Amino acid sequence: MSHTPAIVCSESWFSFWWCCLELKKDPGIPNLFPFKEQLLQQFQARKERVEGEKERQRLLRQQEHARRRRSLQGLQNDAQKRTKEFEKKVWSGHKT
Repeated sequence: MSHTPAIVCSESWFSFWWCCLELKKDPGIPNLFPFKEQLLQQFQARKERVEGEKERQRLLRQQEHARRRRSLQGLQNDAQKRTKEFEKKVWSGHKT
């Protein structure tokens, strides 16, 4: 009794269904559809809205990145401020 290995069966099954999936294509909107222009305009408006949202998100990320990035002068000012606070804390707790 000869049996086909499960791997061969699964591969052939996969290739069969893959071919079937490749044959199915989006037919689009038929030319005889009465509201074709309206649908195409809606699709275009949605696409533009999504692209606008992506652009807005990109700009927000850039602004956030620019806000977080520090300049050399800002780093120096922060370091001096923290040094003063530390010295104040150390000397206020120091009893002579």
